[in-house]
Amino acid sequence: AITSTTDFDNQGTYSYNQKTATMEEVAQSLMAAVQSRTVVNIENYILRNFDYEFHWYAQSTEKTWDTKTGDCTDRSLLIVEMLEENGFEDVKTVHGYVYDEEGKKVKHDWVEVTIRVDGTGTFDKYEKMGDGVW
Repeated sequence: AITSTTDFDNQGTYSYNQKTATMEEVAQSLMAAVQSRTVVNIENYILRNFDYEFHWYAQSTEKTWDTKTGDCTDRSLLIVEMLEENGFEDVKTVHGYVYDEEGKKVKHDWVEVTIRVDGTGTFDKYEKMGDGVW
């Protein structure tokens, strides 16, 4: 069955078969007119459709996609691949440390992407840290 999914700020409706859609099809369906909106669409898709599950070693993006589970490393690698599918070139997973809710320093992975600032010729770094996805 085809499932219609409205993006997260009512920017449009995307249709795909949720059970058989490939990562590439979903990534392309989340592309927006401006790069920053595409980043947010992909982030929200991962947050709403993938469960957090810790792994000692990074799993393949295919396994993360198929199981809809992964830790911050797995999810950030998948997000990088989805952004690259939409033409992003300067995007990477960053390995580092953040502080959790209790103030404890913990290892974490997130995505760093350079995007064109909407309506200008300049670029900006977009980083998000600390929620288990970026």
